Amino acid sequence: MTIRPEVWTIITGLLLPFVVGTVTHIAASPRMKAAIGALCAVLTAVATRATLGDGSAFLSAALIRDVVITFALSAGGYEVFWKHFNINDGLAPDHGIG
Repeated sequence: MTIRPEVWTIITGLLLPFVVGTVTHIAASPRMKAAIGALCAVLTAVATRATLGDGSAFLSAALIRDVVITFALSAGGYEVFWKHFNINDGLAPDHGIG
């Protein structure tokens, strides 16, 4: 089974709030959480593009597009959906960055 990069970008974008909630402290500032989310979006997009057969991994239009989409889905998904479930409270509130 092969997952298209666009589908993988959507999936990882919606799941990144769990990663951010796990690696950041509950008291971390929203700015810190956004920065960690942006870094995760970049890393996810680079990993997605690095696995393509054409070798386009760095500074391509597709990479920049994937970073923007992943971060937007992550931030939007958290604000619209995951925030209402208080996922940061339940993941690792006393550990992490911040």
